[in-house]
Amino acid sequence: MIVCSGASHSRAMSYPHGTFNWVDLRAHDMERAKRFYGELFGWTATDEDTQGGPPYATFSLGGKSAAGLGQTSAEMKEQGVVSLWNTYVAVTSAASLERTAVEHGGSVIMPSMTVMSAGMMGFLADPEGAVFATWEADQHQGSEIVNVPGAFCWNELAVRDIDAAKAFYEKIFGWTMVEKHIPDVPTRTMIIKVRDREIGHALQMNADWEGIPAHWKVYFSVADCDDSAASAQSLGGKVLVPPMDIPPGRFSLLQDDQVAMFYIIALKEAAT
Repeated sequence: MIVCSGASHSRAMSYPHGTFNWVDLRAHDMERAKRFYGELFGWTATDEDTQGGPPYATFSLGGKSAAGLGQTSAEMKEQGVVSLWNTYVAVTSAASLERTAVEHGGSVIMPSMTVMSAGMMGFLADPEGAVFATWEADQHQGSEIVNVPGAFCWNELAVRDIDAAKAFYEKIFGWTMVEKHIPDVPTRTMIIKVRDREIGHALQMNADWEGIPAHWKVYFSVADCDDSAASAQSLGGKVLVPPMDIPPGRFSLLQDDQVAMFYIIALKEAAT
């Protein structure tokens, strides 16, 4: 496992095609989520006017938009859909990307749709079922703050067939996925690059991941990994992987008080 910056600045107002540009939480209880993440990351939540659409709020950090928060529908709850973090990728055309994904073995979870004046959004799944979102920006470009404590800094894909994932994502997003050996990690890892910048990685799941479906997960930067993990636990969350050191810093896998999972990492060096 390796983690590094996904952008070269803390305030990101536009994102190239294929770059991770937004993350949001689909929670069973939005008010609980506001309290949990407000305490954990120092976020402020502002409810958006969705003009009759599903409830949605924006989490901000220092006055800059950092992430989103949506409500799980009653139908989804009945289907057993749990709270989770979504990963968004900036695209030049959500509709075109959707067609390309299907042509290469992906599937449509939610067809691309216009979100008022903000942009166009779609939810897709890769051939193994890992779900991700696309975002064709209009007035909303994505997160205004990244790579600093309290903001997202990295994204991870976990799949069983990493070669098939490489073929799919390189085709639809134009990524370059480069295999990299990482000491003490007993599985294959590929670094995801856009325009020679490292933005995320893919892991090949082994027998230890039995029963866990392919998925994407989000990393958030923190100032102190141990303190943040302890805070999450005191707020009703769980520490699934205790804080441990890796080459880029100290990380941990956490679960919030509504079972949504995410990583935190205290980077050794500031993002560049």
